[in-house]
Amino acid sequence: KPTVAHIPDAPVNVLAAQYLKARQTSVTKTVDENDYIATFTSVAGFKQGNWVVGIVTPVADFIGAQKEKLMESIYLGIGMMLVCVIFIWWFGNKFSKRIEKVSDAMREVSQLNLEPNKNIGSRITEVDMIEHSLAHVKHGLRSFEKYVPAKLVKQLIIEHKSANLGGEKKRLALFFSDIKNFTNISEGMMPTPLLEHICDYLEMMTHTIWDNKGTIDKFIGDAVMAFWGAPVPSENMAYNACMAALNVQKNLSQKNAEWEANAKPALPTRIGLHVGDVIVGNMGSSDRLNYT
Repeated sequence: KPTVAHIPDAPVNVLAAQYLKARQTSVTKTVDENDYIATFTSVAGFKQGNWVVGIVTPVADFIGAQKEKLMESIYLGIGMMLVCVIFIWWFGNKFSKRIEKVSDAMREVSQLNLEPNKNIGSRITEVDMIEHSLAHVKHGLRSFEKYVPAKLVKQLIIEHKSANLGGEKKRLALFFSDIKNFTNISEGMMPTPLLEHICDYLEMMTHTIWDNKGTIDKFIGDAVMAFWGAPVPSENMAYNACMAALNVQKNLSQKNAEWEANAKPALPTRIGLHVGDVIVGNMGSSDRLNYT
């Protein structure tokens, strides 16, 4: 008489045997590393007794497609996550480099290094606004720098000091100059040509003094006042002041030749130098100072 053991299909054989052993209507079993599910139902009404009808099906038939879709979704999700990670890394790296440039530019402003920024503009709105605002700040400070000695402001920044009223005793080299017969020269010229002429002259004077490490104190009409030894001490202040005076006369001889060739009056200049103890510092009021 044939039995369940004679069934040649291994999954059917194993699940039927499990049913006969436990008499459970629903049986799950793993056979040869595959999951199977079986349902058994007893059917009465036969002469030889009750029959048992069983259905054995691989679990993959039910969830195989979903499993494949799930795996596809997992792979797709991992791929998208990798793409997002790469994009975030690229974007973050680019953003951080831009922020570093802005930070460096701000540091330069704090040290009064006011060279214009190159490659201003970013696709990131906030960074673009910061860069353009910083460019406006630099432009404004470059203009403001022409009104006060840049060396003084930089020294205050380095020493973390505020500009306050008062001075201190220091030994300085002083430079004063004026144009001989400037009153007569000015009376013979119209105001606009005279202004252009004197500005050309003062441009030469300023750069010659700067080239010799001097600080321009002020312009008094056609006169120039400058000094050495403040705000930064100088061991060679007398030498630098003398070289400035000599170079002014050298450069002036060339400029006078050019001016006379263009029908402009020469500007012969007298210079006085002195070394001595003075009070140097911020004079004026609490709202309007002059370093002199």
